[in-house]
Parts: sequence; structure tokens; C-alpha cells
Amino acid sequence: MPNGGAVIYGVAHQHSGGVGSTLYGEDGRVICSSLPVYGEGKEPGNEAGYIVGMSSCYPQPGTVRVFERETLILESKYNSTQKHTGVMGIFYILVADSPPKPLLSLQTSVHQELIMLGKYSWALVFIGVAVAFILGVLLLRRNERACSYQSI
Repeated sequence: MPNGGAVIYGVAHQHSGGVGSTLYGEDGRVICSSLPVYGEGKEPGNEAGYIVGMSSCYPQPGTVRVFERETLILESKYNSTQKHTGVMGIFYILVADSPPKPLLSLQTSVHQELIMLGKYSWALVFIGVAVAFILGVLLLRRNERACSYQSI
């Protein structure tokens, strides 16, 4: 791995005869496993006997890491009793420089901002009442002038 970070997604790619793939870290820890889904029908996207999908990994943020310059090991297993013309295995992973912030942290910061707004809401209410009072006085004065006698 040229760069390390938190694994946020992983999925393998195999062809017919595949029974699953696992990606390991240099120390033997499992980073992600991916299993094939075989089609059962005749319609496109569900062809019987062919791999039509692979399971994927979405680890909890920050729980699975790869390290800078780490060599990863891919194990791609195939069924030797099923006819196929060759085997191959690819594993895709997405690695974040730093783990995404958990939703709880976002909720906490929004909650803290609401508390701050609550502390200063009296000032907003005061300003609103003052503006309403001034507008009311100006409207009353204008109405008094409109109702009074005009000089000749």
C-alpha cells in the first residue's frame, strides 16, 4: 500500500467457479472477505451458473486499517470440481486518510450549537421586541398626523 488509512469499503471480483475471496494484512489479519452470488435464471443479470454479484464490506469507521507500505495478501478461492477455463481474483478497497467522523460527533456538535443559540436567544427576542416597539410608535405618529386638522 503506498498510503495507509482506514478501510471504508471493500469488494472482490471473481469469475465462474469462484467461491470467495479474502484480503489479508501483512500480519494475517482479515481486512475484508467477499462471497459470490450466483444467478439462478435465464434473464440478463441473473444467468444461472454465472457470478452476478459479490458481497461487500463496510467496516465501522476507523476499525479496519491498512498501513503505509504494507503488503496485502489476496486469497481468491475457486471450486476445482467446476469446469472453468482459468481463474483470477481482484479486490477493490477504498481507504480514507483519516476515519470519517461518527454521526454521534455530528449530533453532539449540532446539540452544542443549539445550546449556544439558547443562551443568546434572549438577545434576539429583545432586539425583535425593540424593533416592533419602534415601528409601532412610528405608525401611531403617522396615523395621528393623518387624522389631525390641516392648517390653512
